[in-house]
Amino acid sequence: MELGYLYQWFVEFYNGHPFSYAELEAWGRMTGRQLDAGEVEVLRQLALARERSSVMIST
Repeated sequence: MELGYLYQWFVEFYNGHPFSYAELEAWGRMTGRQLDAGEVEVLRQLALARERSSVMIST
């Protein structure tokens, strides 16, 4: 299964700040993307990993 599209969605959506499920759902509606629960989880995990790496770099 190709997952590169999820990283592209992450790059488009994520602005460096924590986000809610409601914000992600709204983004999906506005872009015409229907995210399933698994895709939402991958995007959430990518955001958490990015936030952890930012903290590690800044300390």
